[in-house]
Amino acid sequence: MEKLGPKIFADTSKISEIERLQELGLIHGITTNSGIVAKEAGGAEPFTYYRELAKRFPELPLSIQLTSKNIEDLRDEAKRYVDISPRVVVKVPMYTDGRGLTLIRDLSEAGIPINVTALMSKEQVLLALMATEGKGTSYVSLLYRRIMDGGGQPQKEIS
Repeated sequence: MEKLGPKIFADTSKISEIERLQELGLIHGITTNSGIVAKEAGGAEPFTYYRELAKRFPELPLSIQLTSKNIEDLRDEAKRYVDISPRVVVKVPMYTDGRGLTLIRDLSEAGIPINVTALMSKEQVLLALMATEGKGTSYVSLLYRRIMDGGGQPQKEIS
């Protein structure tokens, strides 16, 4: 049985960095997005590079952030990503218009693992967890630095 609690995901797509962090036993997974891939993966097309990451690190969950805008395209993109590997976790931003909560509920009901990102408060974490209704694998990602930059107290939100 997997332990509950905080998990550290390497926020990078650089294979050498991931290998080093994995060697040190410091990470439980990888989280990335098309912007990180564009910056760090030597110009590789994001989808192709996600496949490479999944192939190189088959034992690690790989969170891939959605980039589409409307709900139908977001659902289709999520399905495309989970076809890459059974270890892919779809990273869903907490949109301010409710799309995130709708998508979290829909993907959870479909058994698609999710990582809710761009969370800034404990209230958003609670809403995200409520939307999953305890179905499937779920992660929540508070953006520590953004909370701090916005004048918040990230340690308080985490605790």
